[in-house]
Amino acid sequence: FISIHGARKGLADTALRTSDSGYLTRRLIDIAQDAIVTEMDCGTTEGVWMSKHSKDGSLPPFNERIIGYLAASKIVDPRTGEVIVERNEVIDEDRVKRIIEADIEQLYLRSPLTCRSRLGVCQSCYGRDLGRGQLVNFGTAVGIIAAQSIGEPGTQLTLRTFHTGGVVGTDITTGLPRVEELFEARIPKNAAIISEIDGIVEVTQSDGENLVVKVSNTESYLDEYPIPPGATLLVSDKQWVSVGTTLVKDREPEVADSGLTTTRPSPNKAGGEEGIPSRFPVVARVSGQVIFPSPSRPLPNKVGGVEGLPFLKEEDKGEAESQSSNILFVKYEERESRECIIPARMRLLVKSGDKVKAGQTLTEGIIDPHDILHILGKEAVQQYLLDEVQKVYRSQGVNIHDKHIAIIVRQMLSYVRITSSGDSKLLPEELVSRFVYEDINAKVLAEGGEPATAQAILLGVTRASLSKDSWLAAASFQETARVLVDAAIKGKTDKLIGLKGNVILGRLIPARVLDKQEIQEAKTGIQS
Repeated sequence: FISIHGARKGLADTALRTSDSGYLTRRLIDIAQDAIVTEMDCGTTEGVWMSKHSKDGSLPPFNERIIGYLAASKIVDPRTGEVIVERNEVIDEDRVKRIIEADIEQLYLRSPLTCRSRLGVCQSCYGRDLGRGQLVNFGTAVGIIAAQSIGEPGTQLTLRTFHTGGVVGTDITTGLPRVEELFEARIPKNAAIISEIDGIVEVTQSDGENLVVKVSNTESYLDEYPIPPGATLLVSDKQWVSVGTTLVKDREPEVADSGLTTTRPSPNKAGGEEGIPSRFPVVARVSGQVIFPSPSRPLPNKVGGVEGLPFLKEEDKGEAESQSSNILFVKYEERESRECIIPARMRLLVKSGDKVKAGQTLTEGIIDPHDILHILGKEAVQQYLLDEVQKVYRSQGVNIHDKHIAIIVRQMLSYVRITSSGDSKLLPEELVSRFVYEDINAKVLAEGGEPATAQAILLGVTRASLSKDSWLAAASFQETARVLVDAAIKGKTDKLIGLKGNVILGRLIPARVLDKQEIQEAKTGIQS
């Protein structure tokens, strides 16, 4: 009985795993079907940092990860100063060996994640074709290759959900469900609470069994006030002043150009340039403590300013000290704090007095990628998704190259949500492609209008596929009636850029390998 039970369970599990893996492949194909190599170089100066050491050792070896990429900046031997790889050169086997020997900790590399190509991906950001060991050809459907590379090993992944305690986290879902959760950008069932700012933790008990965690951050700034020659100081060193307090007033009568300003020559930079009008009286713009800088008491290391106010920069500190008789400062503090309620069922990972960084987990659980995007930005969530997917596949002994996952993640972050319309025709909360948003704003700015503002969003592969411009591809995926009705109402036009639309209409697909003559013509066109 036990043997029969186990055999039947194994067959059912295999069938389920195969169907789920196939559906994941279909979704990945749909989101990446228009990712084709369309140009030699998109011209971006951006890249991604690739570190030698991973936090938990779950990533492939460093030499395997960097081979085949193009350098986004010069790679120099730190000991000899010799240039190992120039910018935009391919990192081949010989160069990888020299990089490892030079013991370089991290590299700045071109990546599909930062590619600026509007249609597909450029050759320089993709790098080497893993099937041929040479630079990828124009017309290669790298999106389809990426989707197949991720989907095909899916049958080898388990469908189980593990329940583990300790610092790792509770209810950690592994295998295929975890990969699906990441690619669909779902909010985890037991999402960890993470800190929104850097600061010091304070834990207090709220009503009932819940805890309140408060993260506070205080920073000191110096607001600079030039003292014109012949002025009278009305404040003393270390005196506390409030906003609007008069710090300096005019002692000598001047001939006024208008009712508001007077012109007096100034002997140095601190008091203003020759002939620049200086206002009287000089009043405090912020509340804080007056400081007279002097060589015997250097300025605080932490200097800065607030938006719209002049402030002392770190590099100006020495100059300010040498001109101490012509400048005074008001030292003020800005305090920022965030509170969050921790349910009793969640295990706290911090205690009062701990220092935390923005994005650090305060409780056990799985991190919500949307929180990472909101707090740490686009680059951080890209790296998180890439690392987490790799972690699942590596745990099952499956090796997938980073660039395949990067192609999919790039598509998931290709949209923005409009927050304000400005003088454009975009509507608040509307989802538009990042490139469309940039084009509309450039046109509005050229006409002297106010641009729209937007925030980056993370879409799951299903939602991103249905949001694409190609309504033929979206309709052939799922929710056919809704997609067709929406396209008809809006009068959409399909430009047949991807593969699916052309296949549906019986046309040649835009993915093909160019011959040597066409490649030479493309190179000549780019150089000219």
